[in-house]
Amino acid sequence: MTDDRQSVSHHPAPRADRLSTGMATFILFTGPVAWLVQLCVGAMLLSWPCFPDMARLAHPIAGYGWTRLAALLILLGCALLAAVSGFVAWRKLREVRDEREGDEGDLIHIGHGRTRFTALWGMILGWGFAVATLATLAGFALVPRCAG
Repeated sequence: MTDDRQSVSHHPAPRADRLSTGMATFILFTGPVAWLVQLCVGAMLLSWPCFPDMARLAHPIAGYGWTRLAALLILLGCALLAAVSGFVAWRKLREVRDEREGDEGDLIHIGHGRTRFTALWGMILGWGFAVATLATLAGFALVPRCAG
């Protein structure tokens, strides 16, 4: 069995030096993790003061009114963080956009353009999860917090 990658005289990702492993991790995982954090922490902050037991309360437990503002701030911070990762990925994509060479068969065969692919998906994930996080604001506006 011969390895066709050995016959390639050039590196399969010629701009790989422009996207470190840490940066790739940041742009690929920040958006999804930020969305998950706002989802879990927001649910915790908003639901427990209304459902400390099995019955739904009309108003949050006394002293826990601040949790709505805290959940909103966390949501906005996570959306901002996801948007920043999308922006950083967009900047990296602009740096490596000329990496693609050849037709689709060549690109698949030698794995050319990995840095470009990573930056593109980082941009999609970052901005996509920023929008998904901001969509949660509809729940803040339309759904009553407690029964009242």
